[in-house]
Amino acid sequence: MKSNKPKRILILMAQPPGGTGVQGLRYTKLLPYIQNSAWEFHFAGPDPSLSSVLCEPTICPSNHCHYSKAVSASIRYSVIKNRIAKNSVKYFYYAALQLVSKIWERLTAHQPSAQMRRDIIKTVLQAEQEWDFDLIAGKSPEFYILETAAEIAKQVNKPFLAIFDDPHGHRDDQNFYPHDLDKQIKLLNQSIGVIFMSPMTRERYISLDIVDASKSYSMSDSYPAPDPDTSSVTPYADPGPQATGFKPKDSSIHLVHLGNLPEWRPLNTFVNALNQLIGTDKLTQLRLSFYGYVYGGAKELIKSNPEIASRCEFHPAVSHQKSHDIAQASDLLFVMIGRRHRDNQPSKFFAYLGHQKPVLVVGPLGNPIQKIVEDLGIGIYADVDHPDSIEAALRHLIDNYDQYVKAFTINQAGVEAYSAKNVARRWIQILDQVMIK
Repeated sequence: MKSNKPKRILILMAQPPGGTGVQGLRYTKLLPYIQNSAWEFHFAGPDPSLSSVLCEPTICPSNHCHYSKAVSASIRYSVIKNRIAKNSVKYFYYAALQLVSKIWERLTAHQPSAQMRRDIIKTVLQAEQEWDFDLIAGKSPEFYILETAAEIAKQVNKPFLAIFDDPHGHRDDQNFYPHDLDKQIKLLNQSIGVIFMSPMTRERYISLDIVDASKSYSMSDSYPAPDPDTSSVTPYADPGPQATGFKPKDSSIHLVHLGNLPEWRPLNTFVNALNQLIGTDKLTQLRLSFYGYVYGGAKELIKSNPEIASRCEFHPAVSHQKSHDIAQASDLLFVMIGRRHRDNQPSKFFAYLGHQKPVLVVGPLGNPIQKIVEDLGIGIYADVDHPDSIEAALRHLIDNYDQYVKAFTINQAGVEAYSAKNVARRWIQILDQVMIK
């Protein structure tokens, strides 16, 4: 018979709390509201101090973080290198160590994920002896992390919960083609519940008979906000009512994109829309800032037109706290969704809603974010395949800016559904449900 203790869940993930990975940041926001619940959250995965270039504060107790230090040398040196100013002597020193490590790992057939997997299993089994977890969860990506969690759950005879941030497989603009189908079916048959971070991903898995609808749920990310019912301190300041403001028609509009823009989030149609604004007062009113990695082709495309280039600034990635400061100072927030990711709900859309800044979302039609934006009226969702749609959205946002600011107040309850407090409540409800079934 178990002693009187809180229900404990251990979540294995590739990016646990303490780093800048979106997986861990999701729980960093939720922890202040979960701490006083009937559930105690524990985490396992690679140690962020060794695997994440930037580290983030978290209120997760250190003894609830069961992290592996078995991070391969090439990854460690890469992380250290990227914490140092480029073109410095130290930067090149660690770049050389990274290169030597990669060559050595290749010659010795070293597999970073296999090493990590072995050490995570060892670490989690030790933690299980001390904490006696009620539920073992795994998060994909990476899929091997999900498999590892399922294996551990079976070994210690504990229920298993699967969490999919992204589907495991290939997506195009219409369909999903699962990888490792037999493995996924076996793994999800073992699970007592499956949580998808997109309702469309859930629908795709159900339609392909990979998972049963009765034990699957969809969730979203959240934005941080203070909770008057708890003494815990949230990691980010409340933007408060001063976050919203109305723009004089002759003032500039600062459009900000926070986060990486890799090749699979192509900016060509967005830049084409800016081209169509050349010669109008709408372009001269716009000022654009990008924070984080932007793929080379997009930068070159922007720089090829001096009028557009003069309106754009590129900045390195910033800490999550700093990104909230930037969002607070912006006028419009820009979210880009790749055309083949019709199911994807980018975290950056939810993470900054608390600042009450209108949004321009560019993505494939039918994405779940489209309905949220249109229902709340807090911005415009434009078609990623059509520059005319993006141009019209920019024009309308600039001309009717105050309308979109007011929407945050008019639809306050709808916006607050995505606050960390309410999303945490939803998590607890799901955990209680899956343990009853």
